Amino acid sequence: MKITKKPVTFYDPNNKRVTNDREVFKEVFLYDSNGFKNTLMFYNLEDQPMASNWGIATYNWSKHKKLIIEKRYNIENQEVNVAPYFEFGTTGILLDKTGAPKAHYNLNEHLEVTNNSVGIASYQDTYDTIGNHVTYSYHNEKGELALNQWQFAIGEKTYDSIGNNINLKQLDTSGKLIRTRPVYSNVAIVLSKIASQKDSIEIKEKALGYLIGLQQLQPELMNEVLNDSLNKVTIGWDRTTKKEYSQRTTKTQMMAFANSWNKSNTKFPVPANNTAVILDIYNRIANVKLVSDNWVEYLHLMKLDGTWQIVNLIWQHKDVERYPKE
Repeated sequence: MKITKKPVTFYDPNNKRVTNDREVFKEVFLYDSNGFKNTLMFYNLEDQPMASNWGIATYNWSKHKKLIIEKRYNIENQEVNVAPYFEFGTTGILLDKTGAPKAHYNLNEHLEVTNNSVGIASYQDTYDTIGNHVTYSYHNEKGELALNQWQFAIGEKTYDSIGNNINLKQLDTSGKLIRTRPVYSNVAIVLSKIASQKDSIEIKEKALGYLIGLQQLQPELMNEVLNDSLNKVTIGWDRTTKKEYSQRTTKTQMMAFANSWNKSNTKFPVPANNTAVILDIYNRIANVKLVSDNWVEYLHLMKLDGTWQIVNLIWQHKDVERYPKE
C-alpha cells in the first residue's frame, strides 16, 4: 500500500526553527493510498523521534464501523491517555457531517464503550451554525450524563458577535448551574481607570515606609511594606573577577537591617529627607521614584489581596563619586 508523508516544520519571524504548541519541532503525517490520515509522529531538531508536552510521540488512527479509533504512544511505544489530565486510553471518535468530532468514547480492548475510573465513558461536543463550539458534555457507558473529575457534567460557552468565547457555564447532571466565569482574551479588553486617591496615598506610604523602617528601626513596618519575593538589586563589585555585577538583597536581609543597621542613628541625617514620587499606576501595579539623603531608588509595587507591597527595587548611591567614572 502506498504511504504518503507530509512533514510540517515551524519557524519564527527570523526563520529559526521553533516548537509549536505541542512543544515539538516537526510533525510528520502519514496517509494511506485512499488519503486516510493514519499516523502522526513528532521529531526534534536532529530528526529523532520525540514526545510532546503531553508525553505523546505517536498517534495512530484506524476505522472501525462508524468510529475513528485513536491510539497514542509515548517515546517507549507504550499506550498513553488522551491527555495527562484526562483518563481515556483507546478512543473512538465519532465525526459529524462536517468532519468535526461529535463524540469521543473510552474503549476497552474489545473496542466496547467503557467507563474510566471516575465513571466517564464519553464526552460529546455541539457546534452552532457558524462552527462555534457551544456545548460539551460528559456521559457514562449507559449514555447518561455524569459528573467528571472536575465535578460538572455540561459546559456551555457564550460567544460575542465576532466569535470570541466570552463566558463559560458549568452545569450538573440535571442542568443546574454550578458555576460561571468570564473568559478573557486580548481581543476585547477593559482598560484600567485612573488610580484612586486611596491607592495613591497607600503607594506613597508603602514606598516611604521602607525607608522609615530602615531609618527608625521598625522591622514590623519593613515586613508590612515588602513582599516575601522582594528582588532588591544595586551595582556591586566583585573583587575576584574585578567586575561590576547586579548585587541582590533579600527581604530576610532587609528585616535584619531594620533591626540593627541604624542602631547608632548615624546612617542618615536627622531629620532624614525622604521623597517619593509616583511615576505611574496601572490598576494593580505601580512605579515609584524614591530619593533619600543616601540613595536614589526605583520601586515596583503590586496590589495583592487589596494591599500594596514592594516587589522590585533597584537602587544606587546618590553620590555618583562612589562609582568609577565611565
